[in-house]
Amino acid sequence: MSVAPDLLTLGIELELVVQGDQETIRQQMATFLSSSLNVAVVAPPDPRYRDAKAWILKTDGSIRWEDHKIQPPPRAAIEIVSPVFTDRASQRQTREKWQRDLKEVFETVKSNYTIGVNKSTAYHIHVGVGVSGVRLEHRFNLVEMKKIATAYVRLEAIDKLHAPHRADKVTNPAYYVNTVVGNRTLKGMLAEQVVELIWSTQTTEALVKILNPEAELGNIDSRRYYRVNFCSNNVHGTIEFRQHEGTDDLQAIYAWAELVLAFVRSALGKSEETMKRWGRHPEALQDFIGPDVHGKMVSLPSTNHPHIPRVRSLPSELRKMDHDRPPTTDAKVPMGYDLLRASCLLAERCIEYLKPRYWVFRALAAWVIHVCTRIKRIVPRGHRKAASEPCREDHSSIGNSTPALDQRWNLDTLGHIISYLPTTDLPKAAAVSWDWALAARAPLYAHIQFDTDLDSTSFLIRTIRGCPHLLPLIRSISMNIGINRADVEWLQLLPEDTIHTFEVNQWGTEDDVATFILSTPSIRHVRHLACRNRFIQNCEQLKTCFALPKLESLRLWTSFPVDEIQSISIPPNLTCLHLTLYNYSPFVLRVLAAFGPQLAEFGLFLDYKHPTGEQISELFQAFEIHIRHIRRLSYRSMHRTRKPYLDTLPHIFPSLEELHVGPGTYSYALLNNIPSNICRLRLDHDYSMPQFPFKAVRNLISRAGRGQLRLESLAIYLRWDDSDITPYTSLGDMCKKRGIDFELKIRSPSVDSEDFY
Repeated sequence: MSVAPDLLTLGIELELVVQGDQETIRQQMATFLSSSLNVAVVAPPDPRYRDAKAWILKTDGSIRWEDHKIQPPPRAAIEIVSPVFTDRASQRQTREKWQRDLKEVFETVKSNYTIGVNKSTAYHIHVGVGVSGVRLEHRFNLVEMKKIATAYVRLEAIDKLHAPHRADKVTNPAYYVNTVVGNRTLKGMLAEQVVELIWSTQTTEALVKILNPEAELGNIDSRRYYRVNFCSNNVHGTIEFRQHEGTDDLQAIYAWAELVLAFVRSALGKSEETMKRWGRHPEALQDFIGPDVHGKMVSLPSTNHPHIPRVRSLPSELRKMDHDRPPTTDAKVPMGYDLLRASCLLAERCIEYLKPRYWVFRALAAWVIHVCTRIKRIVPRGHRKAASEPCREDHSSIGNSTPALDQRWNLDTLGHIISYLPTTDLPKAAAVSWDWALAARAPLYAHIQFDTDLDSTSFLIRTIRGCPHLLPLIRSISMNIGINRADVEWLQLLPEDTIHTFEVNQWGTEDDVATFILSTPSIRHVRHLACRNRFIQNCEQLKTCFALPKLESLRLWTSFPVDEIQSISIPPNLTCLHLTLYNYSPFVLRVLAAFGPQLAEFGLFLDYKHPTGEQISELFQAFEIHIRHIRRLSYRSMHRTRKPYLDTLPHIFPSLEELHVGPGTYSYALLNNIPSNICRLRLDHDYSMPQFPFKAVRNLISRAGRGQLRLESLAIYLRWDDSDITPYTSLGDMCKKRGIDFELKIRSPSVDSEDFY
């Protein structure tokens, strides 16, 4: 006999339209939530980024934010992804905890940002059985998936709980909620036949194939776009419920999550034979999940149509009631029944009248609320109090004039507005008035650019030394040290654990600058460090960089021999490492052995000498042993090699998503046999090399267009060449037709592409 699982894990994804710039709002929101709530919030550039312990703010291309009718522009599409929550049926406090964590983040977003939902937004839930943590240790097995699939196929009443645009038998493809029972495999089959087909499958792959076939032939991603996504089990160890519309109602979020959890527990708690019989004679939805859970969901209004009840079957039930009523010999019908029927018909007609005019009423109400909220924030509290009290004349103070209150902007509101300005406009905003200067202070000093070759540097140093209250505001520093002696002693004044990013570029040869900077308390606690050109000049300084305890990403340039370094400190949080060496060295093998297990990204740039012979075999072996799990790899060089040796490299890494290879290290063989897991490909090409492999690249793009590869973006880094670049731009046209991002970067004496190396 099966027992309903006590522990379930769940993850929540909320799609919203937010007022703000699409490029910057996510990072600003993540920074604000992290500092306000003391929780881990990240806004990664890669939408496929996953972190089971952090809140994630993503972009979502499925949200139509451009034509949103509520917020004035600019608007942005944001998807809020929760960490993995745990829910134990035997411990009520676990549910209270994840609901409390969700409320804390969501209410903070609602109270500090202007958000909304529309028909293109959605609310998804991932449910899993297993241990919560960084990685789920358990996936649904075949029998468990059959039970859940049987319950979903037979409980058509679930559709009645959702808005019409997410419950119709044929939905708009733009909403990404295709019906499971109406897919091209099951279309036309009776429910009993579908249940028999479900239980006849022998593998999870076969079951998923009939439940989630490609909605668009050749488009593998379209297998996810069903109301229940069973494909997620292979990737995340979860089943994704995608049918709910986007909502900004916290109670609706709770209700749907509790319903999904109850649904999964009820399905898994029944034996295999019981579910087979139940598939032929199913019970009602409220009996399957429990009346309390069902009642919470039914009582909520639709988010996009708040005047429409979620259960839309009432009129048909009334007609059935009228049809089933026994005939009476009396000409008079009971007054109570007629009154109920008339009331319901009147309500139905009112709904039909208001439905096409819904957006007008909602937009008007939203505008009024928006104006009232802004007035409340802008008008000082003293003004509100004075406006709410009747005017009293005080004759005892005749002759003493009381100055009127000076109406001013609320600094929090003004600071929030100024934070959206470009960095170049912040000094102009600070010069408007004293209030504006206070509001602009935090974003103005958050990032410091220090260049010893500029005349204004002395003024910056004077400000930092004379205004200690500004020091805690600094979060990142970009430093350029020229040939002359640099005054960097002010770095000692910065408080510990405030600087998270430090980038330095040194052109001079002072070897004591790096020693001093790396010893300052603020730099010793940075999380992201990039040292370019001649900043690191000896092995001791290099080892000091590796010894920084809180590093998460490290980029190092060295122009000296590093073979003598034998032992390396290991920062526990380091996941991204890029090394630039003058010649290939066995030091790379020691670095991989030390840091490999914790890296998600690794980059190697060789200025001159490549590995040869046995060195290549040793390097590939180290790749396979220590960093086989990485997701992003860069292997580049300044000079071309005599013979390509990276053609088989991508096959070492089964999880690799991004690959960047240098000139001459690859051939057409790499492009013809590239693994399907590569999403982003970067190719370097040099003018001194033979013909670029255009044919292999065109074949690669065609395969990606047919869905055989997951390629999302292609970039070509072209070092100066007098030849025609038309063949390269034609590759861009091919990519555009197939929905692949394309970029061509050219380095020449007159055009130096930013970040080419």
